[in-house]
Amino acid sequence: MKPLSEFTHTGQHHGEPFRRWFMNQQMDLIVWFDACNEPISFQFCFDKPEAEKSLMWSAEYGYLFMAVDDGDNPYGFEHKKSPMMVAGTKPDMEIIEDLFTLVNGSLPEKVSRFVCNKIKCYQAG
Repeated sequence: MKPLSEFTHTGQHHGEPFRRWFMNQQMDLIVWFDACNEPISFQFCFDKPEAEKSLMWSAEYGYLFMAVDDGDNPYGFEHKKSPMMVAGTKPDMEIIEDLFTLVNGSLPEKVSRFVCNKIKCYQAG
């Protein structure tokens, strides 16, 4: 599996912390940073494109695990709808940790450490 590479043209949203986006064909990692350039929250998306899921963490909301409903209508009676996040089942954190370990080799050290620590904290909790 290919390591995550940084997408250098990540859009920034007014009023939101600075963010960086790392990706490969199966995964995305978006990390938000404070004014001192320290990571403060993240969203790790994986199992793309077939059954995409997302693990998010922020100090404000804690952990959120979501699945992505891609908006496809399997019966073809309607047009495709916009993808949206829906409540996911309980995450298998060992699988998430293994996936992240496979792809994090090219990430900045503080990003890798931050996300790894949050994954481990979820497992310990």
